[in-house]
Amino acid sequence: MKKNGKTLKGIQRHLCKQCGSTKQEAYSNRACFAETNTNIVLLLKEGVGIRSISRILNISPTTVLKRIISISRQTKKTLGMEVIMRIVIVMASKDRRRMTRSRAKETL
Repeated sequence: MKKNGKTLKGIQRHLCKQCGSTKQEAYSNRACFAETNTNIVLLLKEGVGIRSISRILNISPTTVLKRIISISRQTKKTLGMEVIMRIVIVMASKDRRRMTRSRAKETL
C-alpha cells in the first residue's frame, strides 16, 4: 500500500500496488466498513430479514440487497448458496409486501 492523496474531507487515501484498488484510513459511511459483508452473511445464516439487517447494521435495505447479490456472485455456485439466495429472495419479497401494506395503511 502506498499513499494516494486525500479525500475532499482530508482523509488519507491509499493505493494497493498489486490490485490497484484504493482504500481510506477511516470511512464515514458504515456500509464501507470491511466487516459489513461478513456481518450480512452471518445475520442471513441466523435467519434475520433484510430490513432487520439494515436496522442492526445501520445501513440502507437497498445496500443490504446489493451486497447480498455481490456476495453471491463472488462465491462459487454451490447448492447451499443457491438455497440461501432463494430464501433471501423470498424474504425480500415478503419485506416488500409488508412495506407496501404498511404504507397503504398510513395513507388511510
